[in-house]
Amino acid sequence: MKMHFIVISAVFALLFSSCYTIEPVTVKRLDDFQVKTLSTRPAINFNAVLYNPNAFGITLRSFACDVKMGGKQVSRIETSHKVRISSNADISIPLEASPDLKDISGMILGGTSFTDWKAEGNLVVSKFIFRKKIPFSIKGKL
Repeated sequence: MKMHFIVISAVFALLFSSCYTIEPVTVKRLDDFQVKTLSTRPAINFNAVLYNPNAFGITLRSFACDVKMGGKQVSRIETSHKVRISSNADISIPLEASPDLKDISGMILGGTSFTDWKAEGNLVVSKFIFRKKIPFSIKGKL
């Protein structure tokens, strides 16, 4: 009896997963940049604004990206804090980057421009037992 239930559940999950698609959540922008500290461990706070185009709510499982300024990596940002995103809605997620002071000083001495930034990474969203890894890339100017 248990075996029949497992087989029926597996078939149902496979059939349901083929009809069930999660549209990619998009990273609209990074904004509200603020320098938190300028000591030996500098920190920059900002918000990532995400949009859920689906007709149902989903859960953001993880967010990871590399932040580059002037073509050079400044920081890696990762969070695995679960966040619920409502259907057809924007959500702002606060993030913090802690760039290495040696890298920043090398960029300043090398004459690197700090006006152009780029963030590349991925986010993982889920609904029920289904997960989807979505890559993103976004650019901007300070």
